[in-house]
Amino acid sequence: MVMALRGHPRAPAFCAVVGLSGAVGVAASHQAPHWSTLSDPYPDLSVDALSWAVMLAEIAAALVLAIVALRQLARQPQHA
Repeated sequence: MVMALRGHPRAPAFCAVVGLSGAVGVAASHQAPHWSTLSDPYPDLSVDALSWAVMLAEIAAALVLAIVALRQLARQPQHA
């Protein structure tokens, strides 16, 4: 957020990486079958609909961040 508020030229790239990695990380830890101590698969836990909605909203927000950042990157002039 500080990078974006200061208008840092690499802020969009940073936000794209954070958004994509956040979406993949949350999906891998909550939707994929149990694969390590870092996973907490919701199908195995029998959580309620609110938990699913919050988890899906978190993934959606991370993807929106990545999409907005990638669009901003596409608008930036390319330096040689």
